[in-house]
Amino acid sequence: MICIVLCLSVGAFSFAQHEDYKRIQINENLQTVLNDSTGKKIINQLDLLFLQIAKGSIDENIISKPHKDLTIAVLNGLQGIKRFSNRSDSLNHYQKQLIKFYPISEHAYSVSVAILNTNTKGEPRALKTILRLIAEDDNGRITLSIPLKHMTKNWKSKKVGNITYVYSDTIQLERAHKFNTKNTVISKKLNVPTEQFKFYMCENYQEILRLLGYEYQLESASTYKLGYGVEEGYIFSIMNNEDFSHDVFHYYSGKIHVAKNRNWIAEEGIACSWGNAYYVDKHGEMIELNRLVGELKDYLLKHNDRDLLGLFENNTKIFNHIDSDLSVRTVISGVICNEIEHKKGIDGLISIIKSGRTPNSLDAYFKVLDALLGINTSTFNTEVKKLLENY
Repeated sequence: MICIVLCLSVGAFSFAQHEDYKRIQINENLQTVLNDSTGKKIINQLDLLFLQIAKGSIDENIISKPHKDLTIAVLNGLQGIKRFSNRSDSLNHYQKQLIKFYPISEHAYSVSVAILNTNTKGEPRALKTILRLIAEDDNGRITLSIPLKHMTKNWKSKKVGNITYVYSDTIQLERAHKFNTKNTVISKKLNVPTEQFKFYMCENYQEILRLLGYEYQLESASTYKLGYGVEEGYIFSIMNNEDFSHDVFHYYSGKIHVAKNRNWIAEEGIACSWGNAYYVDKHGEMIELNRLVGELKDYLLKHNDRDLLGLFENNTKIFNHIDSDLSVRTVISGVICNEIEHKKGIDGLISIIKSGRTPNSLDAYFKVLDALLGINTSTFNTEVKKLLENY
């Protein structure tokens, strides 16, 4: 009882200190289901959560234990939608409206809140996000979470080495073991501890968003080819693919490199070489560097007037027959980084990753590449052609 009183008191104190905070709007059609004490407590807790999000500090005591860290990371992302608003008021950079509220079990409720901009110049309000959370009532103490546990309660689970896969239908164990091996190899190459991950296999990015509580998100309303992660030990992949090694490389690299110094031309090349090209083909198979090198060599045979430097600098699209998002620059960088690793070891790769991203990533990349392999804009075509011939 002491805990319950304390939690409610904290909420009341917070609102008293921020009287200008505009609370969640509730349509009259929903008022009747919120008249009981539990409904009122849930709305109070939601308002407290949104206030904390606006202030940039979420109290973990109001978040449910399952997936607590992931829930906090997802909710912190709501701060980002303030860039769509014309208001400078950090507490009210969006308008919140309750649109769904219903029980899913004896002590748990599904709650959906629409988030709209707060334009004051006569423009119609735009819907930015619909956020769904699960509110749990533990003897009067209300906690909140993303709907991940509720939506995957009937999914299967399989542990493969350091990876715990969660999936709705089937799993390809060969690919799962391959990813587990890559996870270990990548971490050991970079000399960082190998981590364990909870890996959710999904159909597309929209399914991932729903698991994370986003029933709608304006900026990604048509996005479907992206995965999500690594975030707080969680990975969400698309097309039910078990291999997320491309982004796992970026994750481990981020453990040892300062963001402003990371050269993404180099990073993407290594991620493609050690992991994969990130995208899947129409059969749901991750696309590997070896396959794309073969495609590049075939392209050059058919287009012998094209120079490699031009393809690299302009990042010309040549893989549209496989996937329009595949990058020829990344493929060439992958081949180059393999040569750096072969001749200069991991230290050579580290130096080109740290070559920088400003003022120009290409210039920074070439400066270090010239020092490592003698490849620059003058020698690029000749030297890279040799690497491709010997690949």
